[in-house]
Amino acid sequence: MARMTSFAGELEVKFLRAHRVGEQLVIEAALGVWDSQIYFQPQDMIHMLRLMLNPSALSYFLLLPFACCKRWLLRR
Repeated sequence: MARMTSFAGELEVKFLRAHRVGEQLVIEAALGVWDSQIYFQPQDMIHMLRLMLNPSALSYFLLLPFACCKRWLLRR
């Protein structure tokens, strides 16, 4: 489960579903005790992709399969 921190405190975020409505991507999530829907316009998704095109985020995504394998092996 993801965790969101802010000045208001920490909340657990559980992503439940992603689907398309017209030109929008809708993410349904449980944010603390509230159910929510996050609507992304195409320009929002392009902005998010640009934010992720940096060495730190790219290295995270490239190393993610190895981290998952390591966790899986350590649980056995």
